[in-house]
Amino acid sequence: MIIFNILILFSYISNTAKCVVKDNNEIIKNNNESKEFYTLSISIYKYLHLPKTKREINEKDYLNKVYSQYIKLCDNSQLLKQRFKNDHLVFDANSDSNDFNSDNSNDIESPVKLLT
Repeated sequence: MIIFNILILFSYISNTAKCVVKDNNEIIKNNNESKEFYTLSISIYKYLHLPKTKREINEKDYLNKVYSQYIKLCDNSQLLKQRFKNDHLVFDANSDSNDFNSDNSNDIESPVKLLT
């Protein structure tokens, strides 16, 4: 009976260790994906804030380059496949809790107005 309990204990410990390693790998992967999205956004920000005379690449070519990087990130990302509680980038037309369905949605300022 004692041997059986010891085997169960070792089995529990090994399974717990496997779960911790798996969770840790997912956290590291999500962190790396987040860094890639952030780096891409910083690159876009820097490009847009350069004077047009100092931009080394044409706007259309840059947009195509950045968009292709963005699509690759989105296709490979687990971050975007998760549903976040406070994710305002995803609009669910069937949900009654969206800010877009409320009566005071006209009070929300446009993001373009906020940036200028």
